[in-house]
Amino acid sequence: MKARAKEAAMLKRLEMRLQLPSVRTSRPQLEAMLADDCTEFASSGVALNKRQTIAAILADPAAGQPRYAALQNLKVIWLAPDTALLTYRSSKSQSGNARAVRALRCSVWQKADGRWQLLFHQGTPVFGRSPA
Repeated sequence: MKARAKEAAMLKRLEMRLQLPSVRTSRPQLEAMLADDCTEFASSGVALNKRQTIAAILADPAAGQPRYAALQNLKVIWLAPDTALLTYRSSKSQSGNARAVRALRCSVWQKADGRWQLLFHQGTPVFGRSPA
């Protein structure tokens, strides 16, 4: 049980690392964190592969801002011993806009060769109040 809790804490830290400017502006770090067959369903409704996801992150003018997004209610659900689903809510401020952009998010992380990598991510925009 302790090992599972440590792994869950590690996954939450990895998910939060993806919000750091030092990671979001570093192709080598993104390459290492995303699995080769990573897929993202972006909040815009577009499906992206690893190459496209990295290009989109690096091209985002907000990627270098401190604390790209705030994450709340991170939960880890184990799908298999080496696969976990993280669910959470994100809130991102936009310059010139008083309202934060909010989304419900999920990520699937898989451990291969002793290290965790992001296999899948989806962001769903939240308009109004969110029940989750």
